Amino acid sequence: MPKYKCIIFDCDGVLVDSEPLGNQVMVDMAKELGAAIDLDYAYKYFKGNSLKNCIIQISKLIDAEISSNF
Repeated sequence: MPKYKCIIFDCDGVLVDSEPLGNQVMVDMAKELGAAIDLDYAYKYFKGNSLKNCIIQISKLIDAEISSNF
């Protein structure tokens, strides 16, 4: 018999709202690259968006390519 009977994936924020934490990390990382943004900006432009699109947006803000290990 398997160790676990079920696994719950919370992909829509019902159990844990990770959006504030994720956006704050994105803001902090973008600031390290020279983007002058805050959490309000992140909620407006990053919320519900793919990581790829967020990186493209940050790249436009800093007018530079972002490395693949971002």
